Amino acid sequence: MKILGFIIKKKKYRGHYCWVCQSVLPNEKFSGQAHSNHICKKCSKLSKEELAKISDERFIYDVFFQKNISIENLYRIEKISKKYIGELGEQATVILKVAKLHPLKKKRLGFLYFKHKELFDELVRFGIIDDLITHRIQDEIEYEKIIELQEIEIKRKQQKYDIDLIGVDEYSDDLPL
Repeated sequence: MKILGFIIKKKKYRGHYCWVCQSVLPNEKFSGQAHSNHICKKCSKLSKEELAKISDERFIYDVFFQKNISIENLYRIEKISKKYIGELGEQATVILKVAKLHPLKKKRLGFLYFKHKELFDELVRFGIIDDLITHRIQDEIEYEKIIELQEIEIKRKQQKYDIDLIGVDEYSDDLPL
């Protein structure tokens, strides 16, 4: 790729990416079959159930941030919520409720914050969304309230100024030129 005559090289990583531990490791850390599965030797020692659980956890997190949550994803989340008992099952049920209420990503957080506060609090409790988002939304609400109060104050001053001008016009007819 050339931009303004300069050649920009794509950053190359040595080794392979392990999707379980989410790290780039050298080729020696992978066995023959694990190269194509993208699982390092250490993570390949995990049982299939543990690998499935890690995959399902990532899927739940990724689904929440998708642009549009499809019907196939809803079916998979429903299976996950029935499959696991405990925190992972609860997370899946919360994401399932969110996906059914607001499947599109645009304005999803604001919708949850204002209309379904209990679901929003559950997402914060599970760590799916960060507490910083809550503070940003609260800051935006406070900013909007300040703007609204300033607009009300400007309207009051304008009305007072208009009343003063009306009073001047009434008395200006009596004044001799």
